Amino acid sequence: MLIQALCTLQHSVAAIKLAPGLSPSSWFGKHMDRLRPKDLESDQKMSNEWTHGFCALPPCSLVCESCLCPCLVFGRTHERSKGNLEPQSVNLACLCYTVGCITGFFPLILCIERRRIRKQYNIQGGVCGDCWGSACCVGNVLIQSELETIARTRTAPPQAYQTVEGMRYAAQ
Repeated sequence: MLIQALCTLQHSVAAIKLAPGLSPSSWFGKHMDRLRPKDLESDQKMSNEWTHGFCALPPCSLVCESCLCPCLVFGRTHERSKGNLEPQSVNLACLCYTVGCITGFFPLILCIERRRIRKQYNIQGGVCGDCWGSACCVGNVLIQSELETIARTRTAPPQAYQTVEGMRYAAQ
């Protein structure tokens, strides 16, 4: 079913009429910067924008995991945003999301988490965008939140331990 939907999407995209002189490859080349993560080290204004777009091209494993078991992605994202650099997927947030899926309240839970991440990293946006995204595009919101927390919690590699010289007292 998924493969059939992807094939249909591919045929739909191929059927789109572009302006004369504009090929799909030139359009994608021009707009590809929207899909790539922005460099955090070189741009200090990044704190007001998402590092990955809403329709970013994530790793295939993340796409599969967010489609097949979104509670694990949600739990890992929640833990990482709380400061845990090596989060466990199965945790209390994962359980809450699972209960939300069973009861139908998962868009509300996802909206609250997206808003919390947005506020934590000082990202522009509003509650309406959070609600619409969480209700209509669950996979995209999960993926964007996961990629955002990965990018924002990325740290420099640990430096080798350097010994400190012993204390010296000057003679008086």
